[in-house]
Amino acid sequence: MIKKYSIEELLKYNEKISEEIDYKGAVIVKEIDRGPINILYNEAIDFFNSHLKEKYLLDELRGYFLEDLEDGNIRESIKINSTVFENDEDDEIKQERWPFYQDFPVLEKNLGIIYDKWLEICDSLFRGVGQGILSVFKYHQDDKIKFKLQEHHDDSYFVAFAPLGEPLEIYINNFWYNHQLKDREALLIAPRIKHRVLNKFNKERYSITFLYPIEPI
Repeated sequence: MIKKYSIEELLKYNEKISEEIDYKGAVIVKEIDRGPINILYNEAIDFFNSHLKEKYLLDELRGYFLEDLEDGNIRESIKINSTVFENDEDDEIKQERWPFYQDFPVLEKNLGIIYDKWLEICDSLFRGVGQGILSVFKYHQDDKIKFKLQEHHDDSYFVAFAPLGEPLEIYINNFWYNHQLKDREALLIAPRIKHRVLNKFNKERYSITFLYPIEPI
């Protein structure tokens, strides 16, 4: 059974809980503020359906990104990292660094809110590099090519919020664990932990994740 902690508990007992995450592999964060998450999902869906999205096609760590999955399907993503916050008091620099600055101000605002909050939490818990990558993913339904997120692990601590669609599975204690996250929950896992999405029902899926690298990005 994966233990649950509130954000207040994570910050108060950070050393003890970080040791538990490294030893057991994962915890569930409960009672999170779902407001910015819901707004970000709604804004991201509008963005992915917008003809303007290709204007923001930048690179895999900042802006809009389109990639081929191993199964032949595609995945779209919105990503920001720490570079968008450098010198953001200067409007010209901010406009250059914030990829969604002009056309999607609500999207930009809530990306910043969530990024700031979870960078603070992860900085308190882990001895990382003070950087993060916040992503919103869209996986497409396709009757001919059914997407499947192959099992893998990241070289980062990994926060997964409740998705719109099939849940993420994680491999702990020689068992694939499928926890149906509630709206106000998030899954926080250690870098070594494998995870996957089987997509049993072949439906469109949106997810929000925050990666906290242990090495500079």
